[in-house]
Amino acid sequence: MRVPLVRFGAYVLAGGFYGLAGVFVSAQTGSGDPLVGNSLLLSMFAAVVIGGTQLGGGKGGRVGTIFGAFVLMIVVNILLALNVSAYFSTIAEGGVLLAAVLLGSLSRHSVLADRLRTLRGAIRARRAGTHVSQRPGADRKLAFVASRGRVRAPGDALPEPGFLQRHAAALRYAVPACVCLLVVLVATQVVLGNTLLNGGFWNSLLVLSTFLIILALGQGSVILTGGLDLSVPWTIGLSGILLAGLVQGSDAALLYAVPTVFALAALIGLLNGLGVVALGLSPIAVTLAANGILQGIALLYSGGTPSGFASPGLR
Repeated sequence: MRVPLVRFGAYVLAGGFYGLAGVFVSAQTGSGDPLVGNSLLLSMFAAVVIGGTQLGGGKGGRVGTIFGAFVLMIVVNILLALNVSAYFSTIAEGGVLLAAVLLGSLSRHSVLADRLRTLRGAIRARRAGTHVSQRPGADRKLAFVASRGRVRAPGDALPEPGFLQRHAAALRYAVPACVCLLVVLVATQVVLGNTLLNGGFWNSLLVLSTFLIILALGQGSVILTGGLDLSVPWTIGLSGILLAGLVQGSDAALLYAVPTVFALAALIGLLNGLGVVALGLSPIAVTLAANGILQGIALLYSGGTPSGFASPGLR
């Protein structure tokens, strides 16, 4: 794998997702609001971590991220349905994020413990003279594969791996989020009654969750490569007001407005990638600086107020 190219591509991909989120906002609100992205960082990181992606990179995937976004939005909607103040939603999101990080930390510690136990067992075997490399006639350069408690040498037929073995890495991080989603669904049914049969509730929830999924997939791709993207709020804001300003209620304008917004958002991701990957700068410094620059551009363009309006086709 060409690691620099993959890391660079992750930032470009993330920028495209944020542009899509800006289009989504304009379709939902009917106009371009430059301030809409400021409150989304916490929700986005929470969805990514709930989905099993570890901050720092290397572990996780998109399936868990999607389920993580559903879990978070259902929890927030339960609070709203119970007439709990909306001010508590960020407290809930922060608590969920901390809990997910803690569980991930415990999981990593358990893996470390397993490796230490394996190492201790190998040391004891060497001391007792029963290690595989100490058997008579053993070639120390041969690679051995452990399977069901037995040791196989190269040339021996290996069993065909099953579904769980082939997809173990993805399932390890996606399954907890899926289980969490089922638990939250049951809790929703218990708390809100016949919610599972209420099509309107789930329709609105799917719309809100889809928006968060788009953001979380963008941020998750960057986090998986060991990076971080803090340019999200104003990439969304600038994309939304630019689209609404170009469209001005015309469906025909969508033909050039949507590609323009996507191109701009991908360009922002490309510049972030150049700073982080090509120049080797800190992801926090590069993306935070980009967010500040985009904030100034968006406010100058819109005057700090919602501007333009979405077309019927976009809605």
